[in-house]
Amino acid sequence: MVKTITVGEILNPKEMKEALKLYKIAERHKFAERCAAEIIRPAIKRINKNTGQENDPMYLAYCVEFSIRKSQGWLDA
Repeated sequence: MVKTITVGEILNPKEMKEALKLYKIAERHKFAERCAAEIIRPAIKRINKNTGQENDPMYLAYCVEFSIRKSQGWLDA
């Protein structure tokens, strides 16, 4: 079964600020790759513990990207 998790379970406030900054400067279509490498992979043990499951850093990076895009009104509903 797949567990629903929040961005707050993936990134702490400092990491979220880093992700937002990276989103603004990353080359088009490179955010998720860089986010996974620079922010999520270094914290994956904590993230896995917080979520109670093993997570794929790239998948989580796509989730973070989706959340940022949605919060900025780039996506409907």
